[in-house]
Parts: sequence; structure tokens; C-alpha cells
Amino acid sequence: TENLQREEIHPLDEAAGFLRMKEELNLELRDIAQRVAKDVRYVARRLALTNLIEEARADLRKERITLAHALEICRLTPEIQPHALAACYETKYNFNQQTQQREDKPDKTQPVRHVRYLQDWIARNVHLNLEQAPFPLDETKLREDGLTCLNCPKRSGYNKTLFADIKHADTCLDPLCYQQKVRAFLQLKGAELEAKHGKPVALISLHYGNESGMPGIVGRDQFEPIERKADRCEFAEPALCANRQHF
Repeated sequence: TENLQREEIHPLDEAAGFLRMKEELNLELRDIAQRVAKDVRYVARRLALTNLIEEARADLRKERITLAHALEICRLTPEIQPHALAACYETKYNFNQQTQQREDKPDKTQPVRHVRYLQDWIARNVHLNLEQAPFPLDETKLREDGLTCLNCPKRSGYNKTLFADIKHADTCLDPLCYQQKVRAFLQLKGAELEAKHGKPVALISLHYGNESGMPGIVGRDQFEPIERKADRCEFAEPALCANRQHF
């Protein structure tokens, strides 16, 4: 506790100390905060630093990025963190003569971008409003482990202490998991419709082309929607919309 109260302690070392208190002494956040005379949110955010990928840890110790950058990155999944870290820097373009392809890399020789740029990048590329999710947030069939969005630690509303700065309480911070759940939900709904109609169900998109990147989706330029039942003919096919908010 005395070591953690030293003014010159590095944030990563402080985070490691809090983690030891939590795991070895089995202390809750409030207990740790009381012992070190810090705010509970302060302790929660420091503990999140223990989730930083190694490259981000190294950049923080070398003072390439600031603590503010690290506190934003550490709340993301390990799969997203490398991309968020790269967004902190200007991009350096290189041409690989061997592969004959352009390689884009973060230029760490230049000053880091302001943390507001990173926050904007995360808001645009990571945050997803779960109120617009096409699937129920308590659905257990969308992941092999049965984890629902309501019980997921990557939902901002799950840990209000750590994600107090995110205005929308139900924000998903794991877009890869979200997209996997969308695909799983479409498969479930498709199976239901196939059983109902006795024939395969097409997967369609409201956009022209396949902007979703999901395989087997028919773009808006390849089908004609039938609004009224009276207009259906023998060639009409049932379909499931891949980018509709509700089904």
C-alpha cells in the first residue's frame, strides 16, 4: 500500500499492484480504493491497464503514447487494441518490393495524435448501440459458451464504473463478437423460415452489392421486393434481410 501511494510510480506498476491486492488479498474495488485513498473509478481504470497488449505497454513506458491513450485502448478487446494503437499515430506508407504491395504502418517517429482523435476513432469503428441490435440481448444461442450481451463485460452497462464516460449505457465494445452474433441470429431465423415455408430462404441486403461482407447475401440490385401479399406470384421467394434492425 505504501509503494502504491508513491507519487512517482508508473501507472502500469500501479495497475499491477492493484491487481495483486485484488487477487491475492481477494479485495473488492471499494476495499482497494479505501486502502490506497483513491476513488473507486480511479482503481477500476488502473486495473483495466493490466489488459493492455504488450506493444501498447511498451509505447506507454517509452512515452510514445500518453496515459490517456492507454486508458482508452485498454478497455478494448485484444483483437481491436492493435488497430486502436495504430490510430494514435500518423500513417507511414511503404512499398514492399518483394511482395509488390503497399504496406501501411504507424509512424512512431512522429508526435502522437491527440487523444480526442483516438476517442473519435473508437466511437466510429468500435462502439455499437445495442438498442439497434437485431437479436435479443438475453439470447443464449448465439455463442457456444452461451454468453449473452446482458452478462458480457464488454457491454458498457455491465460495468458502469469503468465505462462511466460512455453516455449510452448499452454500448457494445466488441464489434467482432457482435457481427458473429448477427450471423448466428440470421442462421437461426433462416432455419425457422425454412421450416415454415418448406424451402430455402434467401439472405438479402437493403444495400446495393454486398456491403456487409457476409457470404451469400443478395444485394438490392438483384431482387425486387413485393410489398403486398396480393402481388405475390408462383415465383415469389421468402427472404431474410441481413441489415434490418428488427425481424
